[in-house]
Amino acid sequence: MLTDVEGLFDRSPSEAGAALLHDVPRVTAEIERMAGGAGNERSVGGMTTKVKAARRLAAQGVTTALLSGRRPRALHALLAGERVGTVFARDAERLPARKGWLAAAARGKGVILVDAGARRALVESGRSLLPSGVRAVQGTFKVGDPVDIAVDPARPFARGLAGYGAEEVRRIAGLKTSEIERALGYKYLDEIVHRDDLVVLEPGRE
Repeated sequence: MLTDVEGLFDRSPSEAGAALLHDVPRVTAEIERMAGGAGNERSVGGMTTKVKAARRLAAQGVTTALLSGRRPRALHALLAGERVGTVFARDAERLPARKGWLAAAARGKGVILVDAGARRALVESGRSLLPSGVRAVQGTFKVGDPVDIAVDPARPFARGLAGYGAEEVRRIAGLKTSEIERALGYKYLDEIVHRDDLVVLEPGRE
């Protein structure tokens, strides 16, 4: 989300000593009061509304970044590891419910085919799915869509939320994480599917 200031401050940015909050582990009542007290809605681009949106997204397991719309390439800087803007962490307490949904109710919009080594890493070691273990992609999906993960496409052993779209996964399949940015021209994550967004469906079967 973009705003007129660098991010969320602990008080009005116009006040002396105002400090930018780079990391917000959880949107609490105090955080919401900071947003409401950081000037008026017009001067900070609707900060209260943005913080409430970040809280709702966190409850759905989504990490949100609040960045200045006036800073060129602010998102690129954040993805490169610079401490810019404010990052609201996703709510870890929602993960079990989301995994339950993935296992019981979600339907994969595509299939990511992986090798046996990747299957062992996911099933036995609880790892994330990295590009190096991906062999092929079937179907079409977008970032955040549920996808099935399989060695045999007829028998998925896991399901997760895609960190990249189908065409992106096709382009980085088999690569090391250090090669993602060179292949795509950008990088969202190291993982195709993060372990926090993945549920194993058939742990006892090969």
